[in-house]
Amino acid sequence: MHVYLKRLLSEYVTSRESVKIIEQEISNSEKEVILDFEKISFITPSFIDELQDYIKNNTDVKFRIINANDKVSKMFEVVASRKRKARKKEQFKEKDFQSLDLKEVPA
Repeated sequence: MHVYLKRLLSEYVTSRESVKIIEQEISNSEKEVILDFEKISFITPSFIDELQDYIKNNTDVKFRIINANDKVSKMFEVVASRKRKARKKEQFKEKDFQSLDLKEVPA
């Protein structure tokens, strides 16, 4: 299935709710979905974050992103980088807490 985001949404994709519109467009039986970013001028980090989560949670579908201009591609990179940093920070907190010896903490 080929999804032309400009036709489905607009030239400016600015909300998480836009992912729900894409989701409604995609049939449950689809095994491959091409998300075409041709003529998309602007997307928000929140849209990309939601889209990445949607793709991650739908492992039975192969998603391809095509025709993303430099600005759109860069925004994907920025959001992915932020997510990696957040995961590392969360892992550090868990690790730090697990190594804490509560017997040494003064009452």
